[in-house]
Amino acid sequence: MTTTLILSNLSPDISSSALEDMFSIVGNVRSATVLQGGFAQVEMATPEEAKNCVLHFDGQRYEGVTLVVRQKQAPRPATVRPVLRHRAVASKALRRAIAAVPKN
Repeated sequence: MTTTLILSNLSPDISSSALEDMFSIVGNVRSATVLQGGFAQVEMATPEEAKNCVLHFDGQRYEGVTLVVRQKQAPRPATVRPVLRHRAVASKALRRAIAAVPKN
């Protein structure tokens, strides 16, 4: 199972092959992709190797900048806002209560 790392604060001159060479010191690199804006993704072969890369490279200086290395987080599932559901129930109960009040 591969684990993806997100790198930020990279020099704009860095290449995918340089990232592969750098991270292969710690483990097996499946792929390395340089993105725009000083970001990159490096895919490691195992979660243990990815964790070791974070411990080894996060906060280290490379080409004059401090690297930020994090494991990519799984997307969070969308959640239902229970407040809206409770508002609807409360307003329905309030309408019933108002309707039940005898009129003089």
